[in-house]
Amino acid sequence: MKSNSSNIDEIPILIKTANSITNDHVHVTEPLNYTTYLGLDSLLSSLRCLSHVDRSNESSLPVHDEHFFIIIHQAFELWFKEIIYEIDSIRDIFGNNDDVAAFVFDINLRLNRIGKVWKILIDQLQLLESMTPMEFLEFRDFVTPRWLEKIYDETSFNFCKVYEKAVESMIDHDKQEKIQNGIDEQITEKEADKAKLQFDEMINEEKYNALVNSNQRRISHKAMLAALMIAHYYQQPCFQQVYQIISLLMDNDTLMTSWRHRHILLVLRQIGRKPGTGGTNGFTYLQATLK
Repeated sequence: MKSNSSNIDEIPILIKTANSITNDHVHVTEPLNYTTYLGLDSLLSSLRCLSHVDRSNESSLPVHDEHFFIIIHQAFELWFKEIIYEIDSIRDIFGNNDDVAAFVFDINLRLNRIGKVWKILIDQLQLLESMTPMEFLEFRDFVTPRWLEKIYDETSFNFCKVYEKAVESMIDHDKQEKIQNGIDEQITEKEADKAKLQFDEMINEEKYNALVNSNQRRISHKAMLAALMIAHYYQQPCFQQVYQIISLLMDNDTLMTSWRHRHILLVLRQIGRKPGTGGTNGFTYLQATLK
């Protein structure tokens, strides 16, 4: 909280303000205190309400809940900035180090932190839910206008062939078991063929790359195989920490999806299918982010 006694114990010092995206620094010489260090003057003055209780009088007070709405969304943006900062630092580790083993502990700590931030963001949606659609509509009109690949390359055994044999054996075993249990042989054959086709699209590099090119897959074929290998051999000492990284990434993806889903439901409740406050087409745009 910003103190009224902000001039107490001021220390002249060179303040460096880091930019989380470019990693540049702005050098400013000014007295260092709680207010200047956190940049509270610029931060707190960035909240500007645009609405008016009396639409015919621009000097009238803003609609009460607009202040609340802006605070919540500014808090969201600050937390998003922190998430991006942590993710960029992890990407930097993988991009600038051939051997990341020494950094695995830090990576896991940062991924855990990101997960906790997502939980806070999900909880913060409950605050917005305290505002009724009618209260929101009162002011809405004023504001509407590559490391996995390396792991796979360094593996001494042919995981792909071993895994392919194991899957084919499993599919055939399941097929025979279903037939023995009296399930229609023709249906069973079709299910087995479908399973083999789906597996082939994953294991066959050319077919997998076609899915990548059509945006149905996001990581490279080699990275996918590495993740698959780690998931199967996670108990091996060499894979335990890396498996934790993958698990934390999946946890964070789940939390992010949960936040998006909750946010979409909130938007639908508040404004239905009207255009969003950010100039997007609202619900339809947000729904597309889940795909």
